[in-house]
Amino acid sequence: MKIEKKEKRILIIGGIIAALLLSYEFLLSPFLERISRHEAMIGKKEKELSEIKAMKEEYLLLREKMKEVDAKARAKSGSALSELENIALRSNIRKSISSMKPQISSAAPEGYRETTIEIRIENITLYELVNYLTMAEGSTHPMRIKKLNIKTRYDNPKKLDSTVVISSMEYS
Repeated sequence: MKIEKKEKRILIIGGIIAALLLSYEFLLSPFLERISRHEAMIGKKEKELSEIKAMKEEYLLLREKMKEVDAKARAKSGSALSELENIALRSNIRKSISSMKPQISSAAPEGYRETTIEIRIENITLYELVNYLTMAEGSTHPMRIKKLNIKTRYDNPKKLDSTVVISSMEYS
């Protein structure tokens, strides 16, 4: 059986087309898929990198704040209770404080002692309360307000009764 020229051409063209299709299917297509996967991963990894950079900045800021708190805790002069009493004297509300109850918390990081102080303040204006709390948070002791409860007085609605829980970290 002899193949004619025309049939040879058809077979050669068919073989070339089959070779091209097979090379596309087994060589080029997987390569293009791998490239598109890598391009998608590049975008994802760039996003992750920007998130990590943002987290790094946040970490550095928190580390600086922690150093400040640590320095305040180490350089304390007296207890947090005496500091709050001094602030009350400076802000002229000592007469309005009915009680100050300190409590030592057990949930402090190692090397530190957290003291919470519950302060009951009666018959005070909003301005006096805000002034006192601002002075407490800005004191030399690392303090923060954990809880604040404010009620208006029945006899004088311009005056307030307040219960404040302030937390202080001290180096032990």
